[in-house]
Amino acid sequence: MRPITLEIEGLRSFRSRQVIDFSGRDHLAIIGDTGAGKSSILEALTFALYGRVTFSGRGHQELVNATSPSMRVVLHFDVGGERWEVARVLRRTGAGDIGGAQATLRRLDAAGEPVEVFERVREVNAKVEEVLGLDAEAFLRTVVLPQGQFSRLLVDDDGPARSAVLAQIWRTDELTVAGEAASAAVADLGPLVGRVEQALAVQPPDPGAHLATLVAEAKAAAAAQEEAAARVEAARSATARRSTAAATLELVTKVRARLDDWDGGAALE
Repeated sequence: MRPITLEIEGLRSFRSRQVIDFSGRDHLAIIGDTGAGKSSILEALTFALYGRVTFSGRGHQELVNATSPSMRVVLHFDVGGERWEVARVLRRTGAGDIGGAQATLRRLDAAGEPVEVFERVREVNAKVEEVLGLDAEAFLRTVVLPQGQFSRLLVDDDGPARSAVLAQIWRTDELTVAGEAASAAVADLGPLVGRVEQALAVQPPDPGAHLATLVAEAKAAAAAQEEAAARVEAARSATARRSTAAATLELVTKVRARLDDWDGGAALE
């Protein structure tokens, strides 16, 4: 995340509107006397992003300038080649207390026009965490370290807590998700690999030679079928001839019997 501009109005020592331009700078030092508002700039940046304070547990009451009716911070920042604008406002109630915060987050195009807008505090907070890849606790331990709290990251935190913060910084959760997706893909491919290996196990070692053998066997079978058909046809012809010969023989036998009968009758006369 690279801050571009920070607008502050009504926050602690910044009673009137002030705009801080961070653009075009790779390194920046905030220098000033005690009470000049150096920490207030970091408070404004943190409040703009996460809607919380860093220096006490008294909520928003300490943020608003004692003589201001409201407080407003607007931060423009770049993340991953995208320009974002987050704005938060606090107002005093009639009783002098600080009311609930209002928040707006917008993603801007190259012309500065909004292309995506979030207007509810919870939506803004969740989207900021998603865009930055850090929740408020990780941000305060690694990016904006409140005075006297640097040891929380180095010493005070136990191993799991420190690992969680570092995981957010380096986004190792993305690697975890990728690993889980890869494991799921391998699990899905397991049965398919088994079926392929089983199919390959029954295949001949030389598919080309096996195909040539099959073709030769198919041709031989076709030739044998043609030969069998020819033999069947020959057998049918022989059967037909045999039937014809039998009929002829029967006819000859009958004619001969009649001739014999005719010769016997003539002899008697």
